[in-house]
Amino acid sequence: MSDKRKNIETVIGLYNMIPNVVWSVINFTPVYFFYALPGNLHYLWIVIAISLVGFFLPKSFYSRLQLSNSIRTYNKLGIRIVRKYAQDGDLINRLIRKKYPGYKPHIQPNFRKHIGKTYFYEKFHFVCLLFFLLTTVLAFMQEKIILGSLITIANILYNVYPILLQQYNRLRIMLLLKHTRRLAPDE
Repeated sequence: MSDKRKNIETVIGLYNMIPNVVWSVINFTPVYFFYALPGNLHYLWIVIAISLVGFFLPKSFYSRLQLSNSIRTYNKLGIRIVRKYAQDGDLINRLIRKKYPGYKPHIQPNFRKHIGKTYFYEKFHFVCLLFFLLTTVLAFMQEKIILGSLITIANILYNVYPILLQQYNRLRIMLLLKHTRRLAPDE
């Protein structure tokens, strides 16, 4: 890999770190405040252990979670707005192209790698979804209604929409792959 390409990859990594850090800090804040309350820290390890089960679920489980096989469904749910502000999203790619004119995010030729990446990100957000959901249940059980409500909102923003985004990305990659195969000459 050339020095210029390494430099571009470094900038891409740094640019993509920004939305990750910002969204994580914003959405983990109410969770932090819940576990900072006296007597709640001991629940943290139990909730983490239960939530980590999501990492061990097979791809077939996540494939069954697919909300729709239609891009239109995801667009109606506002996924394009999420895509704009997410890691590897429209805003980040625009900033990278501003710094490196002609830059295009590369999906081809390694479709499997990109599909695998969507499953990894979906697993991560599913684990976080379980973590936030269990924390919400604990908050409501303790009658911490405002905190439970804030964690619920954070769960939707930080986990539900990113899971839908990964499903949407997989659909787009599969459509691109199907289109590419149709265009390929017969062998």
